[in-house]
Amino acid sequence: MSIVMLESKLKSGNIVKKGGMVSKLILVRHGQSIWNDKNLFTGWVDIPLSQKGIFEALNAGEKLSKFDIDIVYTSKLARAIETALIILSKIDTQKTPI
Repeated sequence: MSIVMLESKLKSGNIVKKGGMVSKLILVRHGQSIWNDKNLFTGWVDIPLSQKGIFEALNAGEKLSKFDIDIVYTSKLARAIETALIILSKIDTQKTPI
C-alpha cells in the first residue's frame, strides 16, 4: 500500500500570506484485495480486501492519524471504500464525509 502526500501553501500572487494556510493532498491506494493475493487482475471487478489489505489500511490509518482530514474521495469499489473507512476509524474526527 502506498501513501503519497503533496503539500502547498495558499498564495496571493507570489507572496505567501503570513500564517498562510497549508493544504495537503493525500493519495492512498487501496489495500491488498483477495484477488491481488492470488495474483489475479481485478480491474473493475468489485473484490473485497484480504486480511493483509485490512492490516495495510489499519497501518495507513495509524500513519495518517495525526492529520486533520477534511474530506475523502473514493471510487465506488468495495476495496476502496473499505480502505477509506478503516483509515478513518483511526482518525479522531467527526467531520469527514466520504
